[in-house]
Amino acid sequence: GGPLSAARGIWNRGARRALAGYIASQDTPETVYHVHGFLQTLSPSIFAALAPVRHRTVIHAHDYFLACPNGAYFDYRRRETCPLVPLSGNCLTRPCDKRSQAQKLWRLARQAVQDRAAAEVLRDGSVVLLHAGMETLLRRAHSKLNTVVIANPVAPAEPVAAEANRSILYLGDIHAYKGVFEFAEAARRAGIRPEFVGDGQDRAALAAAYPEAVLHGWQDREGVLRLLRGARALVAPTLGPEPFGLAPVEALSNGVPVLVSA
Repeated sequence: GGPLSAARGIWNRGARRALAGYIASQDTPETVYHVHGFLQTLSPSIFAALAPVRHRTVIHAHDYFLACPNGAYFDYRRRETCPLVPLSGNCLTRPCDKRSQAQKLWRLARQAVQDRAAAEVLRDGSVVLLHAGMETLLRRAHSKLNTVVIANPVAPAEPVAAEANRSILYLGDIHAYKGVFEFAEAARRAGIRPEFVGDGQDRAALAAAYPEAVLHGWQDREGVLRLLRGARALVAPTLGPEPFGLAPVEALSNGVPVLVSA
């Protein structure tokens, strides 16, 4: 995208206007507005439209974009967890973005606009967390939050005899941030063939660097459970803080041991 896309990513007037129009014509005292992943499509402008109904607005925090400009509290350049307060002086000057410093500057601008636009909604609405541990990180940027924890659902399962299985498995997004290259390298040094279930932007690079790895690609629910229940162990090697690691919890519920990063 060019300048127009960049501007819309910070403040999408059309999205604000459309949402405000819907609320004006359709709102009732019983209506609840549930916000998911808005930054991918709508921009912070939607909070201006939601302000009049903020007491009935629920924001689902699937990541840390409510607080952190890059959404992960992770320095993609240094490959380490970020301890900084969002939009602090150190945050403004730290080149942490996965793409470029120009992209970081754009993210900073968007975060500043978002913090102002969403202040009332964050104060008077509700924020759903996937895990209680998310709250400390979000409060680095927002001291006034009404939070409620609703953990991702994990269906109980009959445990398998994992000790009889052989494969060592990774399940999730194929992205360097998730530690997939560290897992592949460790497996190579240990003389083990690593297996990956999932897809993502670094799949081709992973396959090129570690041709011995088995990449099962994206799987439906049945395929995921078949591979998971056939594993000796699941490895969750993420390099930064995860809002909620669903794969490890699902593995444990199926009786599969988990090796997880700090």
